[in-house]
Amino acid sequence: MTTYVVSKGDTAKYIEATLKERNPSVPGAFRAVDLTSCTVKVYMTPKGAHSTKTINGATATIVDATTGQVRYQWQTADIATIGEYDFQFIVYNAANKPTTFPTDTGDNGYITVYVVEGTDD
Repeated sequence: MTTYVVSKGDTAKYIEATLKERNPSVPGAFRAVDLTSCTVKVYMTPKGAHSTKTINGATATIVDATTGQVRYQWQTADIATIGEYDFQFIVYNAANKPTTFPTDTGDNGYITVYVVEGTDD
């Protein structure tokens, strides 16, 4: 399972990932998703409460389109409440059709984010 830990209020930090998909040419292998002409949005919900969006479609930065690298810079409201969250990147292709990441990871399609108490809390 992919997990990230961030202290409450640490907005200088970011979450970064290389988005991958199954490679149909090589059984069991993955390849980087080409993000050329795509946009990437992020969504985060409290664990088990997916109708409540902590992050609802904020734009992620594409760091390197050909290698599938993306980054999302935390905002104050994103990490204001201590707890466990489900996080996803959704890629919209040039035709505005979505694909959700992570996929095929065995972790129910979410990155787990833990917001923990900071030293100034």
